[in-house]
Amino acid sequence: MPVARGAPGAAQRFEFDVVVVGGGIAGLSAALSATEAGARAVLVEKAPLPERGGNTRFADAQMRFPHEPDEYGQRAYTADEMYDDLMRISSGRANQELIRTLCDNAAGAIEWLTAYGVEWEEGYPHTAGYRRMPKSGGQGLVDLLYRRLEGLNVPVSYQTAASDLILDSDGSVCGVRCASPDGITDIEAAGGVILSCGGFQANVEMRVRYLGRFADSLILRGSRYNTGEGLTMAMAAGAAPAGQWGDYHSAVLDARSPAVECGVTALYNYQMGIFVDSRGQRFIDEGEDFRDHTYVKFSKRIIEEAGGRAWCLFDQRAYQREEFARAWRPVGPPFEAETLTDLARDIGLPGRICWKLWPPTTPPSSMATTTSTGSTARARAASRLPRATGPCHSIPRPTSPSPSRVASRSRSEGSAVTRVPASATPPATTSPGSTPRASPWASSSTTTTPAPAPSSAEPSSDVSPAARPPPERQTRTVRARPGPAPPPGTP
Repeated sequence: MPVARGAPGAAQRFEFDVVVVGGGIAGLSAALSATEAGARAVLVEKAPLPERGGNTRFADAQMRFPHEPDEYGQRAYTADEMYDDLMRISSGRANQELIRTLCDNAAGAIEWLTAYGVEWEEGYPHTAGYRRMPKSGGQGLVDLLYRRLEGLNVPVSYQTAASDLILDSDGSVCGVRCASPDGITDIEAAGGVILSCGGFQANVEMRVRYLGRFADSLILRGSRYNTGEGLTMAMAAGAAPAGQWGDYHSAVLDARSPAVECGVTALYNYQMGIFVDSRGQRFIDEGEDFRDHTYVKFSKRIIEEAGGRAWCLFDQRAYQREEFARAWRPVGPPFEAETLTDLARDIGLPGRICWKLWPPTTPPSSMATTTSTGSTARARAASRLPRATGPCHSIPRPTSPSPSRVASRSRSEGSAVTRVPASATPPATTSPGSTPRASPWASSSTTTTPAPAPSSAEPSSDVSPAARPPPERQTRTVRARPGPAPPPGTP
């Protein structure tokens, strides 16, 4: 509950112009900006110094924003395009004013970070818009900004958890009460309090209360210190709830990820392969849109339609592409086998694996398998598939299943990824009386459009999502077997 200014109970009191609660990228930016504007700011951070940085320290810190193509990103992206993307993905439900402010100011925020010394490198490939990332990732980003705070003599109080807002006699917020190893401390701020202390993803009770009982088993990618106090203290002081309380951000994660603070263990190259569930059934169109636009909803479909666990299958041609390794962060190596049938046996799938394909006349061709489970996962059946002819590889990866069950693939939340060797060229596909032709997937594998947070690449780099034919509602059963290589020059 909020406390009145001057109320008893605090062992000590301090006064500043601005109090910033939370020491991730948002809090650091707020404290630096306030100091630039001439305010005396203080930052309070719940975590101890070695664990400071909020969710940012666990992130790659990929930045997507309006920009012209350059050495870091090959796609042009305008503020209007970014705005349209975000409104479309949210089905028009996003706050238009906030989204407009974000899109119009994102590029300027990156320039501000650059001026503080952030060095950049190329981001994920094949994304929906321009993207770059800090060379040192999220951990390096927060370390740099903390050094800048220290250089400006801005005090940082670690192991200090904000518990209640302090209200003035007129009901306005004028400070925050905190708990620290030194006891209860009141920090008053004439200029106000900035709450930048994250959501409630590390609070299992709040996850279940707002998201549902399945949410107790979600893998926590970020900080264990984000337990929702900022939200609860603000609402207790009269703030109105806003946003999407019944949904959450998620990704397709390696099923073997640690249950808490696993960081980036995501599979962001799934457009280069296919997802199958525990029955070997395909249930998603992996290339329906850029990865930026699909990884959150696909991870939710993995939960809703595959019980929290799926396998992602790749062929060796996809695995050998330069961008493949740039778009995934597995916990361990993939599973491998000489044939798709052997691979299915090794990862516990039925011996006969079924795929939903289109067009109905095109049989699957060479594939490798990778398993991936996500907090949520959703996708349509992707385009045509290759048939496995050589050793296959697969990697277990969890996404958002229960923390206790994602440790091994023998548990219900496990997942894995697989890939097929270069020698595994798919057989030509034929129909009675026709000339053999190679499967399109076999010859050019899929190009990815990878990721936090949170785009999907198409099966072929020169095919737009809109140009792809709709999936057929048919299921075909195929066994892996070697076949002739496709003719040279096959697209």
